[in-house]
Amino acid sequence: MKPIPIPTALLSSLLLITSSPALATVSSDPIAKNCIAQQLRNHQNVKNKSLEAGDFNNYCTCVARVVRNLANDQQLSELNTLTNQAKPEWLKAIERNAQKQCMVDPNAKLQST
Repeated sequence: MKPIPIPTALLSSLLLITSSPALATVSSDPIAKNCIAQQLRNHQNVKNKSLEAGDFNNYCTCVARVVRNLANDQQLSELNTLTNQAKPEWLKAIERNAQKQCMVDPNAKLQST
């Protein structure tokens, strides 16, 4: 019996459907990457559970989204220039706000607390 060829377009569509959008967002977003690294450090001593970056994708994608929504244009420009510098106080405050919101609602966009 000869195998049935699968059209390339169908195969590509299946790959896109099964790909995680959160992973795509996190891999290209420095705010989410930083969040994941911080969460892994914060949870490294959790007993009986081996945590991985994927465990924090939804939460950190939410944090990055809320941070970007709360920051003004000047702050967003400054984010692009931060490399290995310490976080400015405004970013720490916005991140705390975002973290609180995303703990309660992982789909949070913009709320004032």
